[in-house]
Amino acid sequence: MKKILLIIIFTYSLLFSKEVTLQLPWKYQFQFAGYIIAKEKGFYKDIGLNVKLKEFDSTIDVIKELDENKIEYAVTRPTSMIDISKGKNLKYLATIFQSSPLVLLTNKNSGITSLSDFKNKRIMTSGDLSSDVSLISMMFSQGITLNDLVIQEPSFNTKDLIDNKTDLIASYISNEPYILKELGGEPVIFNPKDYGFDFYSDILTTSKSYLQNNHEEVKKFKEASLKGWEYAFSNINESVEIIYNKYNPQYKSKEALIYEANELKKLAYFNTNELGKIEPEKLEKIYNVYKLLGLAKNNINFNEIVFNDLNKESNLTNEEKSYLTNKQPIKMCISSDWTPFERLNKDNKYVGIGADYYSIIEKNLSTKFELVKTETPNEALDFIKDKKCDFLSLAVRTPLMQKELNLSSTIFKVPLVIATKLNVPFINKLEDLKEEKIAVPRKYLNIDFFKSKYSNLNIVEVENAQEGLKLLKEGKVYGFVGTLYTVSYRIQSEYFNDLKIAGKINDELEFVIGVNKNDEVLLNILQKSINKIDELHTKEIIDKWASTIYEKTIDYNLIWQIVTPFVLVFIFGLFFYTKLKLLNAKLSDQKKFINTILDIQPNMIFIINKTESIFANKFLLDFFDCKNLEEFQKKYFCLAQTFIQEELFFHLGKINDNSTWIDNILKLKSEKRIVSILHPTTKTTKVFNVSIVELEDEQYLISLTDISDTILKQIQLENKSTHDKLTGAFNREYFESHKNLIINEYTKENHLLIFSILDIDFFKNVNDTYGHDVGDRVLKQFVQIIQNSSRNDDLVIRWGGEEFILLLKINSIDNAKKVLENIRKTIAQTSFEKVEHITCSIGATVYRENETIEDSFKRADKALYEAKNSGRNKVVIKN
Repeated sequence: MKKILLIIIFTYSLLFSKEVTLQLPWKYQFQFAGYIIAKEKGFYKDIGLNVKLKEFDSTIDVIKELDENKIEYAVTRPTSMIDISKGKNLKYLATIFQSSPLVLLTNKNSGITSLSDFKNKRIMTSGDLSSDVSLISMMFSQGITLNDLVIQEPSFNTKDLIDNKTDLIASYISNEPYILKELGGEPVIFNPKDYGFDFYSDILTTSKSYLQNNHEEVKKFKEASLKGWEYAFSNINESVEIIYNKYNPQYKSKEALIYEANELKKLAYFNTNELGKIEPEKLEKIYNVYKLLGLAKNNINFNEIVFNDLNKESNLTNEEKSYLTNKQPIKMCISSDWTPFERLNKDNKYVGIGADYYSIIEKNLSTKFELVKTETPNEALDFIKDKKCDFLSLAVRTPLMQKELNLSSTIFKVPLVIATKLNVPFINKLEDLKEEKIAVPRKYLNIDFFKSKYSNLNIVEVENAQEGLKLLKEGKVYGFVGTLYTVSYRIQSEYFNDLKIAGKINDELEFVIGVNKNDEVLLNILQKSINKIDELHTKEIIDKWASTIYEKTIDYNLIWQIVTPFVLVFIFGLFFYTKLKLLNAKLSDQKKFINTILDIQPNMIFIINKTESIFANKFLLDFFDCKNLEEFQKKYFCLAQTFIQEELFFHLGKINDNSTWIDNILKLKSEKRIVSILHPTTKTTKVFNVSIVELEDEQYLISLTDISDTILKQIQLENKSTHDKLTGAFNREYFESHKNLIINEYTKENHLLIFSILDIDFFKNVNDTYGHDVGDRVLKQFVQIIQNSSRNDDLVIRWGGEEFILLLKINSIDNAKKVLENIRKTIAQTSFEKVEHITCSIGATVYRENETIEDSFKRADKALYEAKNSGRNKVVIKN
């Protein structure tokens, strides 16, 4: 009887539930666990919906079906913004994964360790920009284009990496790496977010028309779906059990599903505590990538496409109106000195971003807040607990604030930067500063999150920017992390001769309003006021106060110090973004803006293509005493013509073939890309570090940074003491003093250290026949060939006479054989001055753990002896 009753109740609920469809972009797996759990646990049924989950079907145009209301809901990718730009009326409800799981995967034995190794490699990906845009953008950013790759049709079989049918595959970080491990491989992952391309994934979407007609249902559907996701991530084992038994068309193991769950949970909560968070600003950044790649053209109102289920109605309820009338004064805690966010000036007047923002709120509410001065966020929290004030004007969203206060939605965000001393190189990634002491203000940052994310840093907690920058100036820390505006202001006002901003990091401070936990009415009032202030108005306020950082008369040294680190970090992205369409009238404003930024830099910027110079900035023209680019071109055939021929530096005399000077300097390690130029007016020698970025259509952006005063002496001293004077190879003394470090570096992470000896065959005959001058030139050219044919990690050492040591950091003996054979063949095929052709014999061995270098040398020497006895011009490797 009980079973019959349950069946009747279930049937009744189905009959009176509305059926809606949720279209998934792939087959069932944990990637869709939230929706599966919401269905299985009755979360959808509780809101009167019978949700039909549909797996991927290649015959269905999901965007078209959504737009025409043939399906109610779908999980889409950010590429759907391209469809929106073409007129599809979609509405985004939530983003499940804050960072995309799409990555490139290879097996460790492929020898691919960096993006530069991708050239001429086979890759299984669609090659379709709209599908793989984050992967392609990652490669483009490092100079790798689709023409550099061998594109293969995807087989969706990870075993192809093991069977050597391909070198790289596009995959999900939550799936294929686990499969590769199960097959006995060692996954090597290249993630776009590590290169600045951080995309959303799996966006819960409906159509605008469906939302308009079913607003309350859509709101509840979103809430039930997120409830399902929260349950799935909080109960992974139970959720896996359900998916394994009922939703497993791919026959995944439980272990694989658990692995997928844990990886996806990281992505769902990446840089946030809010499940399903979706931000118009991030959508815009993603869409801009589509635009610069030519996939989209039209503009989008990003606020318009995001569903905001907050009550946008600014009219107050009777209860809220009564609150404002009776609860007077409403006391607002502010920071007394947090420029440019807020402070009390010398006349005790409230100024800053917060002051301008709250003047709008006060006007909208027809009220006036009473200011309560506080020195720290903790003091403000105490004041709110003790009812000395009712809310905090500008709180930073941290776990502490979320625990202690009711927080509003985000008002605005500010990027974080790292400040260093002037002599520190520019910093691309904070993670690169291993073990360095970095000061971080405990007042405003989520210290625990920061320590977890940057676990390789030595975090020094400080109270505020004043304390952190003081420690930095005194040399007690390597860097200080703070907000762009605060750090810029402090450097300008107190430290502009000592400190600089050395880079932007991939974190932001999220500013909100913090209200007493027991005061829901006030939170609702303030939230409605926030909703009424549009994003453009907020941006105008922030821009106004950010600009006050630069109120002083233009001082190019100051601008260089504060702005240039950002320009250098973002300049290539900026150029990539605008694509340098200098002849395109539609982008004339962007061109002027870019040129203005370039002109205020005290480093030389030059842009050329294969036939002519395109742009030279003011600093370069002033250096060469030229009024414009045309005058420079009349004086100099090309920029490289100005490079002085000095042995320590790169110059045209070091080019032995028909390749360009740019091709040659790009072959050098970045720290070796140094040139010397004679100043035309002062006749003094200046030394520059050269940075080159390849743009589209064979264009190059060249940046020359003056390092004369800070690095020249160091380079000269280092080269004299560590390099062979004749060939430029490292000398034996360098190896003897650094061998322990070299061995540790070359043998970590299961790499092999290959110890090889290269000896020129019959070199005595060269000296006897052509003289020692020719012999010296042969040795120099011989070393250049080795350096050009080897990798960045390889180390060339002149051991004595015509004998050289080449140390290889490599993952297999087979790969070592290929590298050495390539060097041998290149030498044999190269024409040397007067001598024409020479050959070399190579003996090599694998360094054995804990053995002496002498033992390695003896074994390599035996291999060399064998190579010479067997006819020379051979490679022999002995284990």
